[in-house]
Amino acid sequence: MMGYRIIKNSTLIQQSTQNVTVVENKADLLTTFYSNLKTAGFFPSFVVDIGANTGTWTRELLKNFPDSKVLMIEPQQRLQSHFQDLLNENVSYLPVGVGNKNDILKFTIHDRDDSCSFIYSEEEAKELGYEQVSIPIKTLNTIIKENNCPTPDLIKIDAEGLDLEVIEGASDFYGKTEVFLVEATVCNKTYNNTVFEVVKLMDKCGYQMFEITDLNRPFPDNQILWLIEIVFVQKNGQLLRNSNLTV
Repeated sequence: MMGYRIIKNSTLIQQSTQNVTVVENKADLLTTFYSNLKTAGFFPSFVVDIGANTGTWTRELLKNFPDSKVLMIEPQQRLQSHFQDLLNENVSYLPVGVGNKNDILKFTIHDRDDSCSFIYSEEEAKELGYEQVSIPIKTLNTIIKENNCPTPDLIKIDAEGLDLEVIEGASDFYGKTEVFLVEATVCNKTYNNTVFEVVKLMDKCGYQMFEITDLNRPFPDNQILWLIEIVFVQKNGQLLRNSNLTV
């Protein structure tokens, strides 16, 4: 989905280590991850938030790393009012889509702002009664070059079904960017960015799974696990070499 969303329910993750039991609500998963970054001495200087949506994810990042510079990317310009207060000399915004090519594509306006997507065909959108608008889409490689940005230390990808394509279009940063956060599907037959496909592609790019920072159960009638957000780090990178994060 476009943007990070915390759903506060009673889902718990229980972990036992050396006779000490830690019970953690999934709303705290991202906070725990940021705490681990700080423990390792990793303070991201430049961060890219792909699929910024209403700015929730960037807002939480800045609470933990207030000195980080952030590039927020969100094709729905109408959502800018939700994060306008964040924009300053350190936080900028681009109203474009991100994928594996530079083009102009049809963007479908869904009932939910976090479900709007480039994946629907014109026929599918018409059948569902959804409006489509033409929006430019670019690779992250192109975006970083065009805007003279440094190599990101951390890239978050929440592209509503185009996550694999976004990774493919970020090839300039394989082995350079330390951390990727990528959305992956579990019980979701709509999108092709399954956990298996995302992990396989990131492994090919030189990254391994490090943490899970979101468990998305969006439906009120059941508690199926629809999506998760996976943290990937370089296989031989700073975080895995840090003695404070090894057991």
